[in-house]
Amino acid sequence: MNTLLAIPFEVRLSALFVIGSIVAGQLNRAVYGWALDPSPISPWSAAPRGLPARRWSECVPIFGWLIARDRAHKFGRGFWIRPLLVELLTGLSLAALYAWEVDVGGLIPLPLPANISHHDVAIQSLLHSEYLAHAVLLCLMIVASLIDIDGKIIPDEITLPGTLLGMILMVCLPHALLPVPDLVAWARLNFGFWPLVEPVIPLYANYPKPRQPLEFTQTVASLWVGLAVVVGWCLALLPRHWRTRHGLRRARQILLARIAKEPISKLIAVVGVLACVGVTLTYWHNGPRWTSLYSALIGLAASGGMIWAVRLIAGFVLGREAMGFGDVTLMAMIGTFLGWQACLAVFFIAPFAGLFVGGAQWLLRRDNEIPYGPYLCLGAAVVIVFWNSLWDHMEPMFAAGWLVPIAVVICMGGLGVLLGLLQIVKRMIGIS
Repeated sequence: MNTLLAIPFEVRLSALFVIGSIVAGQLNRAVYGWALDPSPISPWSAAPRGLPARRWSECVPIFGWLIARDRAHKFGRGFWIRPLLVELLTGLSLAALYAWEVDVGGLIPLPLPANISHHDVAIQSLLHSEYLAHAVLLCLMIVASLIDIDGKIIPDEITLPGTLLGMILMVCLPHALLPVPDLVAWARLNFGFWPLVEPVIPLYANYPKPRQPLEFTQTVASLWVGLAVVVGWCLALLPRHWRTRHGLRRARQILLARIAKEPISKLIAVVGVLACVGVTLTYWHNGPRWTSLYSALIGLAASGGMIWAVRLIAGFVLGREAMGFGDVTLMAMIGTFLGWQACLAVFFIAPFAGLFVGGAQWLLRRDNEIPYGPYLCLGAAVVIVFWNSLWDHMEPMFAAGWLVPIAVVICMGGLGVLLGLLQIVKRMIGIS
């Protein structure tokens, strides 16, 4: 860490911009390669038949797209503009996020004690851990959002490895969780004084009693909870084709046959076994790594569960699929990185952007089908950047304990009522 901090800050920012634009080239490749209708637009893909081979200069970040403009007759006029902007903005975003989190200390709980500076090596190490996790999440969300915008689908190719990567990062970097902003109140509540040993406390799963997870994770029950989350996540990813037209027994046979037939099932089974082994080994190691992983798993289950519940309620009320299952796996991935507390904020922020854009889209084009994934990603980005400010409004709610899940259930019920009323209004004014 001392070697990294010895590099001038401006040089670090410039390097991050270059790295970000290079990484974005692979993000573009994933966006077009994993799309519902794959396209070889990326210069890293093989050239389509009938076109000359790719030139090495086309792979140069940002400027390569200016060189590739002569392929417009194949991919359409202006095809190069969005991928160029992706590479440019990704580089700028990673550099800006680094400046905000590491140099400004935007996520550090304030005020710090007089004898501690956010430029201390120990705190800088924690801030770099948080930044790395958030930079990875940002890249994953860019791919998911663009694919969802293009084809209204979020493929498992991005959310499955993304969730696994979140688990691995929480084990390797146990302080990569969002911090507890109101650290002074936390210290007084749990210790009666400032915890000088740990000036930055990760937001563990059982806040506002951060010591409770440390006690609970020393029990075998926490291991079973973690394994249950992994198994449930894998089962949710399996192909599901449930048709009861010929009876429940026949439906079950068809379901199991389809699961056994699909190639993805074997991959998910292998991933599940390896993940369970990793969870078990981390539990036996114990300490902050297990507490961090356990918090990530709770974030996965709670965040994905909330969106899944919305999907089921909206589908029941509207009589059709109102939200794709990709949104569920995307939110589960975000929860692995940010934890369930932050994803509660994402859960309530995302609909506002979705309603605004969706309303404008319906007025302009009479199209009421909007991809929801980009708004979940936008909500996650807002939560990361404005975490300290949001926490001022959220912390009293978390202090209510079990009233929090009760309030979420009430909101789910209110959503069903609201959607039902909306359907009635639409029928009255003749909107399909």
